[in-house]
Amino acid sequence: MELTISLPAAQNIFLAGSAEEWKSYFPQHQVPLARPSLQLIDVMHDITILESLHSEVDVNLCYMAATHGFWCQVWSFRESWRFHTMRGSKDLAHRLWLVTQQRELYHQVKGFEENLLSMQVCRPELLVVVELLLMVLHVSPDELQRFAGKNGEAAALQASDSLEEWSSSEQARKTVWHAGQVLRWAALLPHSDLRDFYAIAVYFASLAIWAFGHLTTSKKNTDVPKSQDHTPFPQLNAGCKENLVLLNSEESSGTCSFIAGRPITPCLAPVAGIHIDSFITLDDPNSILQMARDLYRANFPFEERMPPLVENMGNLMRDLCNTSESRFSRRASPIGRDTEIDDGIKERSLSY
Repeated sequence: MELTISLPAAQNIFLAGSAEEWKSYFPQHQVPLARPSLQLIDVMHDITILESLHSEVDVNLCYMAATHGFWCQVWSFRESWRFHTMRGSKDLAHRLWLVTQQRELYHQVKGFEENLLSMQVCRPELLVVVELLLMVLHVSPDELQRFAGKNGEAAALQASDSLEEWSSSEQARKTVWHAGQVLRWAALLPHSDLRDFYAIAVYFASLAIWAFGHLTTSKKNTDVPKSQDHTPFPQLNAGCKENLVLLNSEESSGTCSFIAGRPITPCLAPVAGIHIDSFITLDDPNSILQMARDLYRANFPFEERMPPLVENMGNLMRDLCNTSESRFSRRASPIGRDTEIDDGIKERSLSY
C-alpha cells in the first residue's frame, strides 16, 4: 500500500511559512493535467522519470523512499529462504524458485543503483542502503549475529556449520564485495552523519567480512604456523597488489575475477589518513573490525564522544576482537568441538 501513494509535492510547498507564501509557490509546482498520476512504485521501476519532475515533486525524498522501498521485497525473500532451506531441506523446486527470485531482485536493485549513478545522484546515504540490500540478498544478518555469539556458544557453532558451505560459494563472495561497498560509501558520509541506521549498516557489513575471513582462513593448511610478528595492517609490495581486489573501492576487472572464484586476494583500504601505505587482508579478521571502528571515529573528528549507538556498535566489535581463537581453530577437530566448551566465549557472548 505504501508503494502506491502519489509522489510528494515539492519541498518548499511543505515548508511555506504562511498561506500567502504557499499560494505563491503552488502554481509553479502544479503537475500538468495531461501527465498521468505517478506513484512511488513507478519510481522504483524507473527512477529516470524523476529527471523531468524537479519542479513538481520532492525529488530527494522520492530517491530515499524508493531506495528503502526495496527492503520489503528483500525481507520477504530472506524469510522464504530461511523457511525453505531450514533443516537441510533438499526441495529442488523451491530452491530453483528462490534462486530465480534472488537473481531477479538483485538485477532490479542493481539496476536502480546504476541509474542513480548515471544520473549523478551520488548521495552516499542512498548508496549505503542500496549496497546493504544487495549484501543482505546473499547472507542472513541473523546468521551473522549468531556466528558472532549473540545467542551463545552452541548457536555460534550451529551458525558456523551453516556458514561453512556458504563461505566457499559465489554467494559469500558477492556478500563481501557489497559489504565492502557499504564501507566505501559510509566513509564518504558528511561528518557526524554515520549514526543510527548507517552505523548499524557498517556494523553488519564489517561482520559479514569478518565472518568470511574467519571461515576461509580456517580452511587453509593449519600445519603452517602463523608468524608471531603479525601486524594488523600488513604491508604489501607492488607485485602482490596486482593480485588484489579492494572491496571498498571502485569496481575493477579484479572484482569479477574475485566473485567468479579465481585466485585473487580480497582486501580493504584503511580509513583515509590511517596506515595509508598498507592494506587490510582478510586473513586477519580482527583488523576488519578495527577498520570499521576507525571509520566511526573518523566520522566524528570534532566530538569527544560518539553517539551512544555508534559507541555501542564499536564496543561490540571490540569485544569480538577479544573472542578466543580456539573457537575457530576447533573447527578442524570435531572431537574437540563437541567436548570442549570455551568459558571465555560464554562470558563474552554478545547481548542485545
